[in-house]
Amino acid sequence: NMVAVAATYYKATLSVTSGLSAPFNNLAVIYKQQGKHADAISCYNEVLRIDPMAVDGLVNRGNTYKEIGRVTEAIQDYVHAINIRPTMAEAHANLASAYKDSREDRDKMFKDVEEIIRRQLKMSVLPSVQPFHAIAYPLDPILALEISRKYAQHCSVVASRYALSPFKHPPPTPIKSGPYNQRLRIGYV
Repeated sequence: NMVAVAATYYKATLSVTSGLSAPFNNLAVIYKQQGKHADAISCYNEVLRIDPMAVDGLVNRGNTYKEIGRVTEAIQDYVHAINIRPTMAEAHANLASAYKDSREDRDKMFKDVEEIIRRQLKMSVLPSVQPFHAIAYPLDPILALEISRKYAQHCSVVASRYALSPFKHPPPTPIKSGPYNQRLRIGYV
């Protein structure tokens, strides 16, 4: 098993050096994959002891907490990461997801998420909650519309970089089904 071999080498690295957070971070990832959540959290604690501003360590520890049902601690890590790096989309998205899964004062938490999204929109940052998530969360419908508009604007900018000619839709092709010709209808759930 190559993952176990990698873990052995990370442990060897830690036995001959100090002050490096990367081996602890990488070992934590392995422990999490193996379901050894307590060991992963311990390694992330070491990452943060060495570098308290390591937002990736905070987010990863938060993900581990969330995975084992310690949602309150996950939320604390995500909020701390956002305070260090306000533009880290992953921390914002994970915070929203943790709030969704939290059983404690859910309404207040989603008000906080709305405030974060509004700040992102003011900063002209792509919101960390994507449009298809915005409709699943209990967010203000107008805010969900603003999120969709921001993503549409972003997609337009990205598409314009390719300088492609406008797409020409092919004529509709009927699908034969019994005695009737019908278009194929596809839904997204």
